Amino acid sequence: MSSFEYTDHDRSTLAITSATLRDGTRVLEFTATGCWTATVYVPLDRVEEVIAGLRDVARQTAGQAPTGEALCGLCGAAHGSHHHRWTSTDDAIANARWTAEEAGA
Repeated sequence: MSSFEYTDHDRSTLAITSATLRDGTRVLEFTATGCWTATVYVPLDRVEEVIAGLRDVARQTAGQAPTGEALCGLCGAAHGSHHHRWTSTDDAIANARWTAEEAGA
C-alpha cells in the first residue's frame, strides 16, 4: 500500500494512503490529525483536481497571480461562473485552512 505523511511544526499530521471503499472504488484517503481528525476519500479520477486546487491555493497564498483564468478545483469551470453545494469535503478543506491560518502558515 502506498502512503505519504506530512507532519507540521505542531506535530499535526496529514496522511495520504491508498484505500478501497466497500463498493470497490479505489480512492486516496486523506486523514488530517491534530486537535481534531478529518478524513476525506478522493476517487482516483479526481486526484488531479485536488492537486490543481492545492497548487492554486499555494500560488494565491504566496501572492503570485495564477497563470491564465482561475479555475474551480472541483469542476474546472471559471471561478465566479457557478457555485457548488457545501459538502463534507468542503468542511475538511475549510478546517485545514483554519488550522493553517491559526498556525500562521
